[in-house]
Amino acid sequence: MTQIDRLLGIMKRLRDPENGCPWDKEQTFATIAPYTLEETYEVLDAISREDFDDLRGELGDLLFQGGVLCANGAGRGAL
Repeated sequence: MTQIDRLLGIMKRLRDPENGCPWDKEQTFATIAPYTLEETYEVLDAISREDFDDLRGELGDLLFQGGVLCANGAGRGAL
């Protein structure tokens, strides 16, 4: 199992209708979008400061947001 598969598995469990996280299950593309934009700006900020330790963490956060969006889309039959 790849790391991406693990991430998507976590996202699926968080959105599980019966046992998932209540907050995660309520999220839509519209409610997630501001977080995705914020994480993108944090990546750009780390790049502009050439802070590569911070960049590594921010890229992880942005990747996580991508996983959230994919899980949301898959759960709605959009992806």
